[in-house]
This record gives sequence, structure tokens and C-alpha cells, in this order.
Amino acid sequence: MTMAASFINYHLSLKLTLFIFIIVLLTGCEDTIKFEEPQPANKANLKQIPKKLRGTYIEEADKLNLTIDSKAIVEWLDVSYKTTKDSLDFEIDSSKIVSQNNTKIQLNEGGLNLNLDFFSTDSIAVHYTYRDTIFSISDEHILRQFKGHYFLNYKRGEGNWKVRRLTLKNGNLSFAKVNLPDDITELKEITDLKEIEADSGKNMGYKLKPSKKELKQLMERSFTETKTYKKLK
Repeated sequence: MTMAASFINYHLSLKLTLFIFIIVLLTGCEDTIKFEEPQPANKANLKQIPKKLRGTYIEEADKLNLTIDSKAIVEWLDVSYKTTKDSLDFEIDSSKIVSQNNTKIQLNEGGLNLNLDFFSTDSIAVHYTYRDTIFSISDEHILRQFKGHYFLNYKRGEGNWKVRRLTLKNGNLSFAKVNLPDDITELKEITDLKEIEADSGKNMGYKLKPSKKELKQLMERSFTETKTYKKLK
């Protein structure tokens, strides 16, 4: 039995904390607030991401990187370190293994690649990369500008759009969205709401179709930041 295979068999619970963390990043949860059309309504679609937004950013808490070019926004991570076999703080899900031999294991899950190199001294070199294109201008990913902000519109179906507000201020790039408030009357005071129901009749959220005036009010009262990145010089 190879050193790598022995290591896999030793960890029978087959959980990988790192993979769980990345899967949450990749899939997330669907928004409870959707829009009937791209925002802001009746504004022109931008054919390119403006130059002022382009560059490389870092999210300091989780050390996630963000790269923006003329067409796409890509989130990525590239980490390498050495440790001992006994001190690894995660276990391996063998169903994710794409290749292995006497001294190496390679795993893949979505945008994550993980490589483990085993040495006779019981040390392990760990290298993992993560890459996810979170926005790419197309018919289903529409970019618009309004009041100094940029709006990322993701098509989720006919008359069904997920919306993120993107703001660059003092070198900080923040993403924001409309959250479902504890008191739904707060949103009803701003704009009309259409309830989204599952086949079971359960409320799955609300759909909005705000005017520009109403969108401005939503920006002031209902948009909350989801993540912030610092621009690297």
C-alpha cells in the first residue's frame, strides 16, 4: 500500500473542511429578493467593464483575490505551505481524487484544485488553487451604471434577475445586495412586491420592479454590503 493510500484509508470519515469552505463560496444561497428586469431599468448595457474598476484586489479576511479585466470578474486563491502528516487540519474525501501515486494526491472540486505531495520524512507539501469567474459580460450577465455605482445583473430565468451593486470608493471595492428585512413593510414602503411561491405554496422571497426613483431609495435604505476587497497598487 502506498504512503498516499495509507493516508486516505486512515481518515475514514472522508470530510474535507477546505472543500466545504470553497463549495459554500461557489454555490452560496439564492437571493430571496429578485428583480423582474436588469437594473437600473432603461439604462444602456455597458459593453466593457470601465478602466477605473480594472485591476487586482484582495479580500483581507479570507485572503481571496479578485481580478477585473475589460470583460470579466474572477475570484481566485493560490496557497502553498508545508506541514506534517499528523498536523493536517482537514481530511480527504476520496471521491474527489482525480489522480494519485506513491507520493502524490490530486483532488478537484468545482473551481478548486488541491495537490498533496508526501515525503518520507512524514512532511507534506500542500498546494491549492481556486478560480471562479463570478461575472462575465454576456446576454445573461449585464453590466449597467447608475449614480456612480455599477450593477451586475445575473439572469436566472425569464423576468428573473439576481442583482449586485458594485462600488469603488477610496480603493475599496464593495459588493452589495438587497436583503429581505425582518419587517417586509420596509420594502413595501419603497416599491411594489410580488411574492415568489414554491410549488408547495411556501414563500421563497419577493420580486421587484422598481423605477429609477425607487431604486435610488433602495440603494439608500436596503442595499447592504456582502463583501469588500482592497485594490492592490
